[in-house]
Amino acid sequence: MTKVYVVTEGSYSDYHIVAIFSDKNNADIHAALLNSTESFYDEAIVEEWDVDDVEIDTCKKLIRYATVYYCKGEITHVNISNGIDGLIKFDRPIRINTIGDWVNVRADDIDKAKKIFYDKYAEALNRYLIEFKKSHSEDWYLWKRSWMKIASIL
Repeated sequence: MTKVYVVTEGSYSDYHIVAIFSDKNNADIHAALLNSTESFYDEAIVEEWDVDDVEIDTCKKLIRYATVYYCKGEITHVNISNGIDGLIKFDRPIRINTIGDWVNVRADDIDKAKKIFYDKYAEALNRYLIEFKKSHSEDWYLWKRSWMKIASIL
């Protein structure tokens, strides 16, 4: 496995890479030079990173998919992208009561992505309304009975 030597400074939000070397000795010299002068950042350090340590599975299928951004059931934007099948998450639920959200769908053009989204949104809305009705049916019945009683008095 190939290694590189990365000289970094800072911490948290000001952490950054200063230089990258293939030779550890050169990285150490560069870090020492940085540390010999006053600096706003923390001490420069040399980090050892592995390069090309990820195996690429050529058996994976490349797919086209769309990320649909929506607000209150209306599509605001659609991005068509390429991705590796199995790494793209398609199980994110569509949320009904959100101001802004997104969901991935299997589609290779914008029109198909919109159709799939609206179908899925309709299914999610239907499930939401069924659950709402189940959880509020007794309230509705009591309210209706009370209203009927009031109406009969008037």
